[in-house]
Amino acid sequence: MSDTDWVKGIPSTMTAISAAHFALLEANMALPLRGIEEAGYYNRIRLIDAAVLELSAGKWLYNRATGECADYAARTSSADDLTAARRHLAEAERLADASHRPAPAGIAEAAAQAGRLSSEGREILHYCGVPIAPSICPIVILRCYSACNSDPLSRGIGVQN
Repeated sequence: MSDTDWVKGIPSTMTAISAAHFALLEANMALPLRGIEEAGYYNRIRLIDAAVLELSAGKWLYNRATGECADYAARTSSADDLTAARRHLAEAERLADASHRPAPAGIAEAAAQAGRLSSEGREILHYCGVPIAPSICPIVILRCYSACNSDPLSRGIGVQN
């Protein structure tokens, strides 16, 4: 593929990212409307989770192609990466749309996709070679009681000379 193929693939990939995000937004907004007691609730969650994995893979490939994840992967300027990204993004959109009416085949497919997560010997999980950020990222706040509890003016903070 030529450099022009790569450049031409960027707008359509960006459109696919937006479409996949919107499909996931709709799926997530529809989820609480049906209630946790309704049959198929957890299957809808599985499909949404699978769609998020596909979205993450698509965005990673797009960012790798354009150099937007330069801290983590070298820029490829690859039309093949953009093509693969659009495939993942279309799958994300399809899975998110399927979550509105989960079918047994789609549920099995979503479970199979979750089974493709690997740790690759690290703490971060990977899906199709793409690092997946944890859904829960703990934040540790350290507090210095001696400095934080004393009067700021006595330490010269906020005092102008």
